[in-house]
Amino acid sequence: MLTFYCVLSSCSIVHLQSFVNVAFETARQIDPSAKLYINDYNLDAPNPKVDAVVALVKKLNSGATKLVDGVGTQMHLNVSYLY
Repeated sequence: MLTFYCVLSSCSIVHLQSFVNVAFETARQIDPSAKLYINDYNLDAPNPKVDAVVALVKKLNSGATKLVDGVGTQMHLNVSYLY
């Protein structure tokens, strides 16, 4: 499994988008049958980050080859609090 990380504070958005594009293109070339996902946090409610991830996935999948197969999300749940 290949995992790519880029800390947002050390990358401009342009460099990050280029990095993500190259990472997914490279992964797809290495293993065309691999399932490739974008996984991030704070995607559990409508917000600007969700909009940006959706736009990024659409951009990555707009070419001849589909680069992203799905989006994963992370969150912390605390079962101690019942609502």
